[in-house]
Amino acid sequence: MKSSTEKDEKMRREKIKARPRGVFTDEEWTIKASLTVEASLVVSICMLILGHLMMFGFHVWDESLDTVYETKSEEEHATERFRRIKAGQEVLSLFTDNT
Repeated sequence: MKSSTEKDEKMRREKIKARPRGVFTDEEWTIKASLTVEASLVVSICMLILGHLMMFGFHVWDESLDTVYETKSEEEHATERFRRIKAGQEVLSLFTDNT
């Protein structure tokens, strides 16, 4: 003769087999509360780290743009100086050739 707990267990297994696949009850998904609290702390810390890494990436991008603009303006100043020197030499050559 089977005990009542064995019968209950057998009935529970039959119910689980009869249920559609992918449907679960609370009995099957029992997790300790300490695990969920720890997981929430780990996820929040990971999100903070990810946010800081993204902000650092934007900071590096902004600094690289500033460097590019500074370099570009220095090159433009150099080419403008070269053009002025070349124009000045042409003007001087006009005065020196006539005399």
